[in-house]
Amino acid sequence: MTSTAVYCVLKVIMPDAGEGVVEITLSDPVGHLLPNQVVTAEPGVLEVIYTPTVAGMHRANVVFNCETVPGM
Repeated sequence: MTSTAVYCVLKVIMPDAGEGVVEITLSDPVGHLLPNQVVTAEPGVLEVIYTPTVAGMHRANVVFNCETVPGM
């Protein structure tokens, strides 16, 4: 039996953020951090690519210039 991993993409849209450092962490429903890759899709749009390992609600934490971004 083979398993095929399915990856997910989270878009972070920030057209008016300006220059700065963005840090993104993702955690699964149990709280384990997930490896992810962040790529710039276009100016002001980041794509966070990750592969969930368990079903359920996952949480994203986005920090921009040392300030947590609410609503994630």
